[in-house]
Amino acid sequence: MICDTHAHYDDIAFDKDREILLKDLPQNNVKSVINVGCDINSSIESLKISEKFSYIYNAVGIHPYFANENLDKNYLNLLRKMLEDKKNIAIGEIGLDYVKRDKIEIQKQIFKEQIELAVEKKLPILVHARDSFDSLLEILGTYKYKIKGILHCFTGNLRDAQKLFELNFKIGTGGIITFRNAENLREAIKNIPVSEIMLETDAPYLAPTPFRGRRCDSSMIKHTVEKISEIKNLDSDEIYNITEKNFFDFFEINN
Repeated sequence: MICDTHAHYDDIAFDKDREILLKDLPQNNVKSVINVGCDINSSIESLKISEKFSYIYNAVGIHPYFANENLDKNYLNLLRKMLEDKKNIAIGEIGLDYVKRDKIEIQKQIFKEQIELAVEKKLPILVHARDSFDSLLEILGTYKYKIKGILHCFTGNLRDAQKLFELNFKIGTGGIITFRNAENLREAIKNIPVSEIMLETDAPYLAPTPFRGRRCDSSMIKHTVEKISEIKNLDSDEIYNITEKNFFDFFEINN
């Protein structure tokens, strides 16, 4: 069964057929999905979706794109209020994005504040990191043994993965592993235990080959699993079984 640890079904890409798609996903072997917020509004919409569909869980948080001086000064209390709902099982999507190399100090501050909230609520974090891995490790290192999390959309090498494992992190693996230019990632996955891998999509983004460029949904994880199976020379059913166990153990959900 498919357990997708990172999707955005509140995205406008699903506006025309969201209800139909989400009703049908369980018939396509999708057992569980975490819908992930990026700002206050998307976190609210995400929560509404998780309340409507029993197999969907929720994460709330401020993505680094929205970690700027325009952020509501009361954002932490707004997140804290949302976390009263039991469908919220993580804080995310949070992290650091240095592609444009602006708002870095604000990003760091808001990232740390949300980690503190995760420590307070004893919840894992779903982390976005782009061109910021060293800064990420530095910040996460100060919370070692206090938090656990998943590095969403991991694209690093084996050494990067091992550094994350030391910080009680799993790696999120999705459609990128099927991309032609992802040889380094495939080499890393070859040497990483499946017990450290969390499946994800980032739907509607990052659809795997052969659907690259199209809208992604959780059922497409099967192509990610097929590629992992090929890389590690393991049966697909074994990968499904292990990653399903990873999901329920990590988020402490009764299966």
